[in-house]
Amino acid sequence: MNMKRKRNLYHLWFCFAMLLFLAVPFKVKAETATTPVSISVQYGQTEARTILNMINEMRTSSTDAWYWKQDDTTKTYCTNLQPLQYDYDLEKTAMQRAAEIAIIYSHTRPNNKDTFSAFYENSVYYTYAGENIAAGYGTADSVNDGWREDNELYAGQGHRRNMLNSKFNCVGIGHVYYNGFHYWVENFAYRDKVNTTPVSADNTETTLTIPVATSKISNFNITFDKDEYSLKTGESTSISVSDPTISVFGHWGSRFVFVTDTPDLTIADSTVATLSGSITGISEGDTTISASLYGLTAHQTAAVKVHNCENHWDDGKITTPPTCTKTGVKQYTCTICSETKTEEIAALGHDYSSDWTIDTAAACETVGSKSHHCTRCDSKKDVTEIPASGHSWNDGAITTEPTCTDEGVKTFTCNACGKTRTEAVAALGHNYSSDWTIDTAAACETVGSKSHHCTRCDSKKDITEIPASGKHTWNNGVITKPATIAEEGVKTYTCTVCGVTRTETIAKLPMPTVTPVPTATPTPAITSAPTVTPTPSVSVGTKITDKKTGNIYKVTSSRSSSQTVAFIGNKVKTSVTIPTTIKIKGATYKVTEISTNAFKNNRKLKKVVIGQNIVRIGKNSFYGCKKLTSITIKSSRLTLKNIGKNAFKNTSPKATVKVPKKQKVLYNQILKKRGLNKKAKVK
Repeated sequence: MNMKRKRNLYHLWFCFAMLLFLAVPFKVKAETATTPVSISVQYGQTEARTILNMINEMRTSSTDAWYWKQDDTTKTYCTNLQPLQYDYDLEKTAMQRAAEIAIIYSHTRPNNKDTFSAFYENSVYYTYAGENIAAGYGTADSVNDGWREDNELYAGQGHRRNMLNSKFNCVGIGHVYYNGFHYWVENFAYRDKVNTTPVSADNTETTLTIPVATSKISNFNITFDKDEYSLKTGESTSISVSDPTISVFGHWGSRFVFVTDTPDLTIADSTVATLSGSITGISEGDTTISASLYGLTAHQTAAVKVHNCENHWDDGKITTPPTCTKTGVKQYTCTICSETKTEEIAALGHDYSSDWTIDTAAACETVGSKSHHCTRCDSKKDVTEIPASGHSWNDGAITTEPTCTDEGVKTFTCNACGKTRTEAVAALGHNYSSDWTIDTAAACETVGSKSHHCTRCDSKKDITEIPASGKHTWNNGVITKPATIAEEGVKTYTCTVCGVTRTETIAKLPMPTVTPVPTATPTPAITSAPTVTPTPSVSVGTKITDKKTGNIYKVTSSRSSSQTVAFIGNKVKTSVTIPTTIKIKGATYKVTEISTNAFKNNRKLKKVVIGQNIVRIGKNSFYGCKKLTSITIKSSRLTLKNIGKNAFKNTSPKATVKVPKKQKVLYNQILKKRGLNKKAKVK
């Protein structure tokens, strides 16, 4: 039975077979001519073994252990099925078969033998046996989902019936990764003695040699490390080939089968070059190298070109020009391989100019020099001294101004070399003003002072005292403490010149005369009866959409003592918060559950916050939310019973789940039992 499915841009093929009775002997067939083909595969047995629990979970489930009858309308429920044991002999056979289907995807082995001949080759004896194979699925979860065939009719549930077959008591599972694709095999059997002795899971990269029917092999291809090998006579160069591939009838996945066997290389004309691990040039000429494997010759060849450099030198170029004292170099290059050779060029000798060159210009205090220079290099002759010129001073400038008491400075600079010299400028002396300057003003009770100040600095002379006025000028005063019946008051006066204050006492106020006031008769207050606002009623089952958040709810109870809703979905947001309560027509409703399939296969959802009133999460609520990486659960009232099956299955392995601190251990267990990826972090 074959099925073809297209998922994630890959074509995924499935086959199944089941052998019911071992007692029927194999028919003897003519031996098929085979060719041993070596391939390298990556085993993944740690992941493969996880499928055992998935199979047994289905076999022992009261809801999942069923398959369609041939009428496709009624189901056969498989009751009292026993869990399968893991048989490590069957695993060895399944691993071999996984490598074989990587070459030819079929229940018929690459050597044209029946699939169950592999059981006998591995000394695995049985009463009943069956096999499921698959290719293209990247994970154990996904391939198991494919084999379950939940959504197929009878004709498409062969793999499922194998997994639910009551005649089997054990299983072994193989998984290899080859040339970019995953291949999976389940081998089922009934065995009197099941080998349950554990062995370490094989996750190594392994090279296997598999006999393949010679008639199914064609089109050998190879890649040479170069399209053309160019070398000189007498020179050797390495050669390597890579990516040997063949075409195999029945191969699935890529176009070619990549093999690890080493092809034979042959050179066409051994008088031009020889081939023995490396290529050696013999004489100038052209030839080719071909490759063969499994009796097939590759379509690809590599060219070999041998030359003698002596026949191919160019005109040469000067790489080191000659100088007056040193020889130069001329280099010739082979036009074929760029090999080089050199020749010496004689030195040129000096060529002195008849003109003088100033080597060092004469300065005010130092002599200079001049000479005759070579026109090609730095050599010189006839070196002659140039006398010093002496300084040429400018008119000078005041660089430090003189003051009343200190001298100033005048600086002179040489116009030629920039050197400087200085002269002193005499101090100015004080220049006192004839006008008086008030240094301290006289006040009502204190004397002041005055003097004559220098017009250029802070110096002063003739300091003279200014007498005090001897009297204050008071303002009208301010009441700073009002008088009362019990105490005298205070009025404060301030001098408008110096700010000194004085006070006067204000007499107490006289006692007032009291006149009796008649008592008023109180008016009784009228109390209104409180207004009762009725709570609006919403029918159970009514759907409510929050336009602000996009959240959709369904009313589950409208009793005044218990008004609740269930969250049923949000298809537009990447981040969703399920609140503790919502308002409906002014009434407060608790959000107590997340409905079945609320976010199933939602490709947008990345973050969700679950409120503290949630007590139930329905089946498949977050199933297939592959981008969901942030989950916050505020509720502390969740149990395994109240979380539906597969509620968190096929969510991201990178998910982080934040839960109440006291619930961390419990929630880690129950969330992963309800499908949360084992790699997800609960904290």
